[in-house]
Amino acid sequence: MFALYLMSKKGYDVLETLVQSGHAKDIDRVVGARDHQVQADYYEEIRDLCARAGVAFAERNEVSTSTSTWSLAISWRWMLEVKNLIVLHDSLIPRYRGYAPLVSALVNGEPELGVTALLGATEIDHGDVIAQKSLAVCYPAKIKDVIDRIANVTDPGTGCTLPA
Repeated sequence: MFALYLMSKKGYDVLETLVQSGHAKDIDRVVGARDHQVQADYYEEIRDLCARAGVAFAERNEVSTSTSTWSLAISWRWMLEVKNLIVLHDSLIPRYRGYAPLVSALVNGEPELGVTALLGATEIDHGDVIAQKSLAVCYPAKIKDVIDRIANVTDPGTGCTLPA
C-alpha cells in the first residue's frame, strides 16, 4: 500500500493513470491541498476521482501520520515526515531545487527540462536521486504546454515503478 500527496494537473494525471490501470486498490489514501495562487489547482478533480474510484481522500490539514509502506509526492509544497517518501520534482536535480523549478528554468532559457524522482530527505530536494527523465524545450514556450509535457514524463505508464 502507498499514500499519494498530490496537487496540480500532474498529480491528477498520475492518479488517473493508476486508477485506470487497476491500481486504486493499492492506494492507502490520497492527500490533497488547495493552491489559491493557481486558477485551476485540480483539488476538486483529485478529490472527485478518489470518490469515484473508492480511494480514501484527506485534506492536508486533516492528516495524521502515515502507515503506508511507501509515499509519493507530486507537486507537493510542504515537508513531509513519512518513511519511504519518493518525491517527483520538476527539475533535473541538482539544478533548481525548491519551489517553482519549472518556471525558473524557463525564465533562464534552459534548453532541457525534466523530472527527478528522489527519496525524501530532511533538506528540500536533497535526497538520493532514483531516476531522471529529460525533455528538450523549444522557445518561445508556453508554461501550460511545458506543464502538459512534464505531466506526461511523470506518467507511471512510462515504465517507472515504485520500489518493492
